[in-house]
Amino acid sequence: MLRAPTLHTLRRSRFLFLLLALVVVLLVSPFLDNSRVHDAYFIVLFALVMLSAVRIASDQRGHRIFALALGVPWLLLSLSGLVWHHAEVAIGANLLFMVFNIYVLGIVLGEVVSAVDVDFDILLGAAAVYLLIGIIWTVSYVVIHAFDPGAFALIPHETRPIFHQFLYFSLMTLTTLGYGDITPLNPFAQIWATMEAVVGTLYIALLVARLVGMYQGRQPRRH
Repeated sequence: MLRAPTLHTLRRSRFLFLLLALVVVLLVSPFLDNSRVHDAYFIVLFALVMLSAVRIASDQRGHRIFALALGVPWLLLSLSGLVWHHAEVAIGANLLFMVFNIYVLGIVLGEVVSAVDVDFDILLGAAAVYLLIGIIWTVSYVVIHAFDPGAFALIPHETRPIFHQFLYFSLMTLTTLGYGDITPLNPFAQIWATMEAVVGTLYIALLVARLVGMYQGRQPRRH
């Protein structure tokens, strides 16, 4: 039986701060516009995600160095993008952020899959993986749109940043909700969005199977 988390458990959690940072990104996104001040807010939010991820990887020096090798150039590119609005700078920053999140996804997913026992921290890690998948695809959509502005039919007269629109689209696709107000038009964008739906569905199915298998393995056998 899963024990209720205590304050001590939450303080020692490896994945709690990462999950909270991802949730904050999701909740703050609708309230930002295309101003430089709000761009700076986005950088701060993404920096929190990265710092939370570095904390997860801090137990191994190699992981920590690799995380910083991706995070520092991303921060420099993102800050320079506040001054010089060049598409190449934004694309470079987004690609670094995407690679960083893929790297973190691998670390957290490895911890979740290899866990001998299911505790509250593992459940937090599993939830963080799901949101990381959505964030990774969000950034990939932003990059696709940068290369081909006609790759997606976006919401007409939408004034909020492109990132918010693709975050909304990514989460709809990941959960297979699909309102249809944003649609991929480019053939690659179409198959890439379909892949997100497949990954999201498989992740939930495999995660539930994994948790049920671990739970059954702990039950005493009846003779």
